[in-house]
Amino acid sequence: MRRTYGDDHVKTLTTQRLIGNNLTDLGNYEEAERVLLECAETQRRVLGPDHPRLQETLYDLALLYKHSERYPEARRYYRDALRIVLKVRGEDHPIAFACLNGVGETFLKEERYDEAEATLSEAMTSGREALGEHSVVGVAASRLARVRKAQGRLEKAEELLTEALKIFRSTMGETNDWTLDTLVELKAAHEKDDGFAMGVNVFKEGVIDMLEQGVVEPMVLIFLSSARTSSPPMSGRCLSTRTRSGSTFRATSSPCLPV
Repeated sequence: MRRTYGDDHVKTLTTQRLIGNNLTDLGNYEEAERVLLECAETQRRVLGPDHPRLQETLYDLALLYKHSERYPEARRYYRDALRIVLKVRGEDHPIAFACLNGVGETFLKEERYDEAEATLSEAMTSGREALGEHSVVGVAASRLARVRKAQGRLEKAEELLTEALKIFRSTMGETNDWTLDTLVELKAAHEKDDGFAMGVNVFKEGVIDMLEQGVVEPMVLIFLSSARTSSPPMSGRCLSTRTRSGSTFRATSSPCLPV
């Protein structure tokens, strides 16, 4: 690509960004960081500091730092991306609320619950006012539920999970990762004391003993050859499913959603 178009061509930069994202998905964070930082630097020089393509790369860097547990750096890049979104795309754009969700999640990971609550509440309330029952509102609700749970406000956490589940089902379908993960969390609220070995039969929507079923990974058991649906084109990145003993298990990583 570089040989054909040169280092600064948009096709070269797009390919470079995709390579960086693939490296992130593979867990090669050091190399992904190098590739994405170089891409962002070139985009800033060639396209300008407020270009939407630069915003996309900054968002990818935020995801990279979040996945590698470098939360202060993740917040910095979420905020850098948010600045461009607000200036170029407007405060009601879904990615603006995705950036807020990302900032809130970094606070949650650091157990800074007051800051996480404030940020995620803003994303949820403002997102609903601007977009209605959009998937980014569901993400905010599901993350805010974890804050409530950590604060010991279990009833409120359950209400938020119920709300998030309704949104994910209506916007992304029954078998999307966000729908299934939220279903698991909601069911876990009703598990018995030794529920660590419990999971969810997605079709019957019942809690099952996964040890009795011979399932080694206590997450979600799906008796389906594939548990994937199309996701919103916000990041364009998915992880593949993996099979074991004829059953399909979802990867527990985040799906194609702005988080």
